[in-house]
Amino acid sequence: MSTQLLFDKLAYVDRLKASGVDEQQARAHADGLDQAFREEVATKHDIAELETKLKTEIAELETELKAEIADLKTELKAEIADLKTDIAHAKNAILIAVITVGAAIIGGLVTMVMKFVAP
Repeated sequence: MSTQLLFDKLAYVDRLKASGVDEQQARAHADGLDQAFREEVATKHDIAELETKLKTEIAELETELKAEIADLKTELKAEIADLKTDIAHAKNAILIAVITVGAAIIGGLVTMVMKFVAP
């Protein structure tokens, strides 16, 4: 809640009249200032209340961000582990393919040599 700013309209009207402003204008100025102070001026209490609210919201956002970062780290570690497994499987598959092709080549070479060597 807003704490109301104290403004003495009568004293303000008296000051204006003392400086040569006619009473009707002095009252209009005082009413305008009084209304502006009621509607537009933030008090120290208003600012402190807003500061507390903002600090709370910032702390909540910080907590949420930390949790999201932790979740992302966990997901990233899991994805890295999956990729390592996939790479190991691919490496094994390539190794088996190379051995199979190598064996086929050697088998073919042996067959060809046997044809030439055998009478």
